[in-house]
Amino acid sequence: MNLKYFCLLCRFGARYTNIIMANLVQRILALMVLVPATLAFFSRGGATNDDGRGPDSICNGNQCPDFRVVETVPGKYQKRVYAPAKWVSTTVMGLSHDDAAGDGFMTLFGYIQGQNVEKQKVEMTAPVTVRIIPGQGPACETTFTVSFFVPYEYQEEGSPPPTPTNENVTIVDLPEFTVYVSMFGGRAHDNDWISHETELGETLTKLGLAFEDSFYYTAGYDSPFRLWNRHNEVWLVADDSTDSADTNVIDS
Repeated sequence: MNLKYFCLLCRFGARYTNIIMANLVQRILALMVLVPATLAFFSRGGATNDDGRGPDSICNGNQCPDFRVVETVPGKYQKRVYAPAKWVSTTVMGLSHDDAAGDGFMTLFGYIQGQNVEKQKVEMTAPVTVRIIPGQGPACETTFTVSFFVPYEYQEEGSPPPTPTNENVTIVDLPEFTVYVSMFGGRAHDNDWISHETELGETLTKLGLAFEDSFYYTAGYDSPFRLWNRHNEVWLVADDSTDSADTNVIDS
């Protein structure tokens, strides 16, 4: 091989290798910053909640809405009564739960990161719920309302949550409501939510238990980076509960 071409090849190879190594280092550094920050933000490593509210076994140390379990039928459902509480919500129209939940999550994440009148950061809570009103046909868009529970420090009348600056974000005052809950593990996607909602509805129907069938909720408790022991829930509102559609948006 001509020495001139050999030298050119060596220089090209060295330059190409440097580019690859630089990109690799950038990715590693990004992961070193992003992963620990996200894990710390979403999970407290199983620590007990300071205020003792919310089941720590599924909330990973984050604040959760207050509820009481009134009935458990192993392998079928759990019946819970949720206390009145404030939630921050945004609504997304679409065909995919995964896509809509992702878009809604980022909108609400912006709010808790300081996109509010007071420019205050708000603690992340669990779960992230999605209220789903299915479209009336296979090609019709579904209404997805994504919500974060508002931390307890903002639940009192004299201490309202920060006021959203995004017109698509609202603070919602939910009254007490009762739900039938189906729990499952793994990384849930569109078909998983649908199949568990269908199975729960069929179970309740066979048992003669009435529930609201025009909408349902999904509830996710884990960071995207959590690989094992993930916890997911589907909620069907019991007919003896206040319809969660009848809520009042708190005046900012």
